[in-house]
Amino acid sequence: MPARKPAKRATAKRGAVKRTPRAVAAHVETVSAKVAAIEWLRKHKGEQAVKDVINAVLNDPRVTGLKGKTPEATVAAQLYVECGKKDGVIEKVGRGLVAYRGE
Repeated sequence: MPARKPAKRATAKRGAVKRTPRAVAAHVETVSAKVAAIEWLRKHKGEQAVKDVINAVLNDPRVTGLKGKTPEATVAAQLYVECGKKDGVIEKVGRGLVAYRGE
């Protein structure tokens, strides 16, 4: 009977760099992208372009975990889902425009 081959082991890709999240490296409290967007909209009164909200969220050092290929689409989807909720704190006021509903 022939000898069994050893099982293949999962190995790290060559050249892979272990990245630490920005907030962890700076010892800052982390928040989700949706919470950061709501805070930004609360701070900037009135209607805002979704692109401006997305840029503010992605540049916020407290936001971590958006590591995919399209973090802009992820944040936009979170905003529009919140707009669709009856008790959501964000409302859609026009094409590509959102506003804070509370207060």
